[in-house]
Amino acid sequence: MRAFQSTYVGRHDFPKFLPDFMLRRWFTLTARDRHSIRKTFRSRYWIGAALQLGFVGMTGTTLRSLEYVPISVLRHLGRQFVRPAPDIATLRTLYRRRKTRFEHQRWAVQQWGLREFDAGVEKRLTEHIHDRTHATLSRNRLEQAAREWLYRAYVAIPRPRVITDLVREIIQVVALQDHRDLRRFMTEYSIQGFLTELLTHRPGGTMTHLEWLRRPPRRRSLKTLRELFDKYKWLEERIGRGLQIPIPKERQQVYVRRLRRHRAAYVTRLPVFRQELEAICFAAYSLGTLADDMLRLVEIRLTAIWTWGHTIVADQLMPARVRKKSEVLAELRRLVADETLTDEVFRAKANALLLPASSNTPRSRAADVREVLSRNARRIRPVLQLLVKLDLLGDGVGGDGLSWLDGIYHDGVDTFFLDKAPAWARRWKGLIEESDLQVSLRAYEAATAWAVRQGLRNGSLYSKYGFEYSDPTRHLMPPDIWEQRRSSYQLEKDLPTADPLYIERAQAALRASLAGLQEAVAAGEVWVGRKDLYFRRDEAEVRPEGVDLAQNELYRKVGRIQLPTLLLEVDAQVHFSWKLLGREPKSAEELLGVYGALLAAGTDLESRGVATMIRGVHESAIRRYMRLFESEPALREANDAPALRPLP
Repeated sequence: MRAFQSTYVGRHDFPKFLPDFMLRRWFTLTARDRHSIRKTFRSRYWIGAALQLGFVGMTGTTLRSLEYVPISVLRHLGRQFVRPAPDIATLRTLYRRRKTRFEHQRWAVQQWGLREFDAGVEKRLTEHIHDRTHATLSRNRLEQAAREWLYRAYVAIPRPRVITDLVREIIQVVALQDHRDLRRFMTEYSIQGFLTELLTHRPGGTMTHLEWLRRPPRRRSLKTLRELFDKYKWLEERIGRGLQIPIPKERQQVYVRRLRRHRAAYVTRLPVFRQELEAICFAAYSLGTLADDMLRLVEIRLTAIWTWGHTIVADQLMPARVRKKSEVLAELRRLVADETLTDEVFRAKANALLLPASSNTPRSRAADVREVLSRNARRIRPVLQLLVKLDLLGDGVGGDGLSWLDGIYHDGVDTFFLDKAPAWARRWKGLIEESDLQVSLRAYEAATAWAVRQGLRNGSLYSKYGFEYSDPTRHLMPPDIWEQRRSSYQLEKDLPTADPLYIERAQAALRASLAGLQEAVAAGEVWVGRKDLYFRRDEAEVRPEGVDLAQNELYRKVGRIQLPTLLLEVDAQVHFSWKLLGREPKSAEELLGVYGALLAAGTDLESRGVATMIRGVHESAIRRYMRLFESEPALREANDAPALRPLP
């Protein structure tokens, strides 16, 4: 089943617009089907039976409403049976006898080989929907997932009420089970205490703690970093001990999205189990998000500090050094032009100018940057004072520096003394072992900041609460699940079962690649540099005549089109808005809200600006759909729908 087809699965009536490719795909009957229809039914029922057969193949269920049938479908079927296409009134007259319609529906289901929806199918469908609740708890999306599963399993899709009741029951069971797991993990007293404190107002403020935590970070400044740290410490003191909630992370995000949609005053109206479940999941997810935001800002700020150091070197130190060399050259030119100097006097003065400079080792720009950073503590020290309170984990060398600095900041910077630089700070050795203790401390802080930046990038330093900056082993498959799926994964990827066989295959591929590289180097196609490979430039191809004329003619025939018109046309063909919403849009205002959210997300505009450009769409609707696109997994399916549409 293609992505564009899933929007029709489970429908019991025709959509208002049926694309031509769907008409050709499902209502073009084979010779076997036409022969079966002619053999089974009388000629006056051929079109009706063919209509039911094509509709069952397209939707997985029977056609139960004749309020609207596209005339293009009736004409297409009429041409195949060489009969005039009936109109809607004639079709309703044929099906006035309910037994006739049921016979056609039963025959179409049997012709496609669909099974009935029995207890065994319901049990397997329940397991499938339960697995899908790890990613979403949206009733519309789960109902659509159930219909798609039944379609792929060749099961006749029952009436909508059956699937709706089943999905609603599963969602209720999952939520209650998650609440029971949470109660076994945390006491009722601690949960209720945190919920009460979450909904109370902050001291001296008008907003509750919930509203304060939901406020997004502002500018990339040290003040924003400190605000995030205050939220982080507030949450860690209350739920940091019981953070590892036994609920899948994806489902935690679902509960978080539910709580974010509610005002703080409305939370108390929810059932108690929903209040506790959504509040704790919100706190746990917010704690991880805050940790990621802080470490991301730290990384950005450290990069900005090093950029500032390079700027100072380039603007102040390097020009001064160049001026000094120019002064030496000017003095040498003056000595050469002085005819009164003897050879001995000229050599003596030239040695005085040149030999002291040649005795010193040329300094690199990186060494100048390190020296500049060692003279400035105002930029680096506040960042490190926050980092030492985050308790970063990992085997990165930056963690050793933070542990040392934590004690120094606690006892006072005047207590710093280090007679020998650590091995991981060998490039800072001269500055750290400086006799001036303040310079030595600032150099050690700068070296630690650089090591922390590298550790955050390569994953050797991470937060125990973070998602992006988390333990790299958390992203690996658990050992028990890997043992269960190892054989199927090796079969799917065509991998050998023994490690030596895989190593031999990889080495053979590497030897073949190196042999090809050696041949290319010998032929002069590739040059091996110090740090890279250099390829010979391709010769410019001669542009054929008439390309510009053909391009202009193509653009003229296609013409100009506005983006909203293009969105409407593509949506009419593949129904990507149905994939985004998980159902058919209920109104034009809802559809405009979806389009506005897509424009805001794709053009990096704010929801307020897009709302002012679209009449009749409120900013809150665009914001709501933007949050839906960021969290729900339907955006990828909607993107795949136009790409998987067959060409006409």
